[in-house]
Amino acid sequence: MTGELMTQEEAVSVLLAYVFSGAIGSPKGKGVGYALMKATPTTFSWSAALEELEACYAHYSIPKISPPKLIFLSEAELAEAILAATGHHLASSTRFTDGALSISYKATVQENLDLAYVVQLRYRGCVASMYALMTLISKTIDCRILPVPPVYPIPGEKKRQEVTGMGRQITRLIPGVMASSVYLRLSHEERLTFVRAMALAFQACWRIQLPEHHPIGELIADEIDGWIVLRIGPDRQYGLGGPFTSVRDYLRAYIRSSLIALEK
Repeated sequence: MTGELMTQEEAVSVLLAYVFSGAIGSPKGKGVGYALMKATPTTFSWSAALEELEACYAHYSIPKISPPKLIFLSEAELAEAILAATGHHLASSTRFTDGALSISYKATVQENLDLAYVVQLRYRGCVASMYALMTLISKTIDCRILPVPPVYPIPGEKKRQEVTGMGRQITRLIPGVMASSVYLRLSHEERLTFVRAMALAFQACWRIQLPEHHPIGELIADEIDGWIVLRIGPDRQYGLGGPFTSVRDYLRAYIRSSLIALEK
């Protein structure tokens, strides 16, 4: 940025105009997913992607409006992460999905070609907290009600994410198809079966023991001396701040954020 410095809201408007201009692909029939990766007194760095309902175009890092740079994990980085987390050696990898907040790779290993992992490069959320929370859920809730794939923490990843701003997360690949891709073709009875299973899974989440005094914000899990401890931090998904002590305060911040978004 040169001359008079932009606010973050103004920078978002410029970013959206740039992406919708076709800079990283045709925007026809698509929306833009973006996330702030880094802010300095003079620059904003964003990740951005063109997205549609069942597909997503590649992610790019935009430290300034020209030129965009593809975000990816190299084969060497994938091999290092899988070896450190699982003890297995990489056999092959393919770029799996591009989501609004992460990039995923499907990886097979030399020790067992029938075994596959999902390696995610995430720039939203603390990967160490996700590992701890998924471990807590798998130990607390019946896997037949709320199945959670096995997770494989990468040693030292919390510190690495603090330095780089991006975290790597590894889980077992669960074979099958995404419900979103087949739901519309299901019969009424099949949909009822699916919805009942989802309702039971959501209900099971309430079995997780929250902190006694819990404000509204982001649930964070820390592993301390072998125990998983939950706490509430500021809202980061929408950047609302907090934690909030009342629903009124949360809604006030949410409405204010929504009004600002409408002005962009």
